Amino acid sequence: MSRLPALRLSQVLPLPLLAAAGAAFAWGDDGHSAVAEIAQHRLSRAAAARVAEVLGPGRSLASVASWPDDHRARLPGTGPWHYVNIPSQAGSYEPARDCGKPEAPDACAVAQLQRLRRDLRCAPTPQARREALIWTVHLVGDLHQPLHAYGDARGGNDIPVTLQARGPLCGDRCKPQPQPQPMSLHAAWDFGLLGKLAPSWGALVAQVEEGFLSSPEGRAAQAGMGAGAVLDPVAWANASHALGGRFWRPADAVLDDAYLEGAAPVLMQQLGLAGVRLAGMLNQAYASRACPRR
Repeated sequence: MSRLPALRLSQVLPLPLLAAAGAAFAWGDDGHSAVAEIAQHRLSRAAAARVAEVLGPGRSLASVASWPDDHRARLPGTGPWHYVNIPSQAGSYEPARDCGKPEAPDACAVAQLQRLRRDLRCAPTPQARREALIWTVHLVGDLHQPLHAYGDARGGNDIPVTLQARGPLCGDRCKPQPQPQPMSLHAAWDFGLLGKLAPSWGALVAQVEEGFLSSPEGRAAQAGMGAGAVLDPVAWANASHALGGRFWRPADAVLDDAYLEGAAPVLMQQLGLAGVRLAGMLNQAYASRACPRR
């Protein structure tokens, strides 16, 4: 399995400043922070204590959630970790086809999460365990963004669209933007659509908590995250891929309010599921300190 490159997080930016830099990749900063905050409130007592120990005093999951995007250029070889290339015509994930290249066959979000699940508790050094936690927070979020599991046109990065939706922040009396936003379909799902739904990541958390996570489906997802829960990144990737197909649009399509209305429940669902599953993954990993002898 691939390991983090020799470059260490603390060599790039001191940990107290991890949340200072901004960038927009999967979910954007707001989406990643929302996933992390949802998870933070669902940590077991043991997991919360280990998170505090690993990250250090005063640092939350949200404070490090976007670090792998903020410094992607300084972490060579990790770019493919953020997604999985399941082609549109495929029904499900196949490692040999969809995860990395022959020289790096585990370079995708699915394989890395399978590795990180072990490294959270059992990586050999405190720094390696800190890196495992930061990457886990980020990649669970990434894998729930539907176009991060859709391989065509680089996950929609090569599909130009126009984001014309006004959304609920604008309201009925709001004048349409004089210049609708041109962006890629991928960027629309990373941050463009979310920006039409909530003014901040805190507001986004509130919407997910009061909406999807309070619904019967959301409560069922949370009830299924007990100690014996099956946490399967392959299943998460397959579900995201199916959603990507539902919301795929051709080049130069206009994403209007009707598109946003259809996408909004899925956005809230995916952020909620990512947060709940991230908490489940951390709760399982940190339930014990025992590791096999090396």
